[in-house]
Amino acid sequence: MQTCFVIMPFGTLYDKYYERVYSPAIMDAGLEPQRADEIFTPGPFMRDVVLGIMKSSMILAELTGRNANVFYELGLCHALEKTAVLIAQSEADIPSDLRALKFLTYNTADPDWANYLKSSVTNTLRSADNEESSRPRKARCGSLGNEHYRALSDPIRQRRSAIIKLERPHDEKPTTQEESSNSAQVKTVACK
Repeated sequence: MQTCFVIMPFGTLYDKYYERVYSPAIMDAGLEPQRADEIFTPGPFMRDVVLGIMKSSMILAELTGRNANVFYELGLCHALEKTAVLIAQSEADIPSDLRALKFLTYNTADPDWANYLKSSVTNTLRSADNEESSRPRKARCGSLGNEHYRALSDPIRQRRSAIIKLERPHDEKPTTQEESSNSAQVKTVACK
């Protein structure tokens, strides 16, 4: 089953949103929800975040409160060309650079806000998944020509390979990309 990685602040209120709204909505859309605090591996926490983002087919980003960690992770998602569904309690929580993208808002003063948000998230994930699977990869850059697309995407690919370096024993050569990913260790490096 494909996963939807959820990037959001942690804490009592947001944990309840995740358990009662986001997780059920993601499952209703046919995806497996996952948050970084659900990944139990030894090593740095950010490695779990990066791997969770890379392995997911979709991202759900809760932007309410303008949490710096959430925006850092969302930037990583954009660099990796991941489809992200943006959610915030208010449009004021969405920075002007991101307002050109589609986003969902909710109002907790509405008595039925949780059901409305759950339904909106499910429908948006389904339509984003259908749209993603039906369009060519180049279509993400809209009306840009091929030379502009290459100029934008090549540095992204270079940064992607610089962010994650895969190491394995010299005498061991996996036969497939999946085997390489499964046996790999992650090392983060600085990018300019």
